[in-house]
Amino acid sequence: LTVRFSTNGASPAFNNAVPEINQMVISRDSGPAVLQASETVAAKYGDGSGQQFTVSGAFVVPKFPTKFFDTHSAFNVVTGEFTCPTSGIFAVNAVLAPTTTAASNCSIIDSYIRVNGVGLSWNRMSPPNGTNFDNNKIYGTAFSTTVKCVAGDKITIAISPTFSGGAGQPVYLWTDTSSNSITITRVGN
Repeated sequence: LTVRFSTNGASPAFNNAVPEINQMVISRDSGPAVLQASETVAAKYGDGSGQQFTVSGAFVVPKFPTKFFDTHSAFNVVTGEFTCPTSGIFAVNAVLAPTTTAASNCSIIDSYIRVNGVGLSWNRMSPPNGTNFDNNKIYGTAFSTTVKCVAGDKITIAISPTFSGGAGQPVYLWTDTSSNSITITRVGN
């Protein structure tokens, strides 16, 4: 909070004879350096568009275009990146529901929570039949971690499907925003 009294240089700061020079300006500074320790930083985004993943072994950052809330507009729906508006410890929770529309030769889906492109938490989803994901079945996984970040760090989720015998039928995220989401909340300094 900044409190400033204005004067014209010749008159005292408060002068009843000239009310237009009697001012008090109050402003709130903002930005990463001035966020309060108790200020909530939180975002949740989902996806129901049916994104597909087709490249075996490649890391893809899913996009989450549906905003549930974002206290600091820190999530970029185009890049899938959450840019930390301040330093602190962040809880990152991801929920994914992959599916296929045809018989798939996808045998594994690896998911990572990353900070600045470095994987810090890994989750492996394998089909219950032990071979490949079945046609038109929805599989679900949830994973989370806490990460220590500085202002400007970028948090993402990365997905990497593995197709036995090369590329095959794509893996999709199921078309339900509550089944595919990322939630990021600052939980400490």
